[in-house]
Amino acid sequence: MTENKNFGSEGSSSTANRENMTGKLMLIVSLLITVLLVFIFINSTITARSDGTAESTGGSFPIATSGSCCSVGALQSGGDEALARGAVEYYREGGGDITGIQALVDDFGCHQEISLMRDGELIKRYSYLDSEYIDITP
Repeated sequence: MTENKNFGSEGSSSTANRENMTGKLMLIVSLLITVLLVFIFINSTITARSDGTAESTGGSFPIATSGSCCSVGALQSGGDEALARGAVEYYREGGGDITGIQALVDDFGCHQEISLMRDGELIKRYSYLDSEYIDITP
C-alpha cells in the first residue's frame, strides 16, 4: 500500500488562512480605533462644555454649565463665565451676600438661566435674556 502525501497544498492552504486571519484582525483593530476616537471626541466636547471657574471681588466661585436645548443664540466661548460673574455682581448690588456662592449656568440657546447656590441650596435664580437679568426664583 502506498500513501500519497501532497505537502505543497498544505502550505498554500495555511498561508491563505493566515492572510485571511490577518485581514480580519486588521479590520477589527481599525473598527476599535475608530470607536475609541469617536468616544474621545465626544467626551472632550462634553468636558469642554461643563468645566470652568470665575472670579469676583469676593473671591472665586465654580461655574457648572449644562448643554443647550437649541443652538440659536448660544453663548460664545467664555460667555458662561462672564454671565456667571454678571449674575453674582447683580445679586451683590441688590444687597446679597456672595460669600460661598456657586453660579450654575444653563444655556438654553435662546436664553440662559443662572442659579446662585450656597452649600447646595438655591439662593437665587435668574433668567438672562436681551442683556437683562430677571429674577425667576421659585
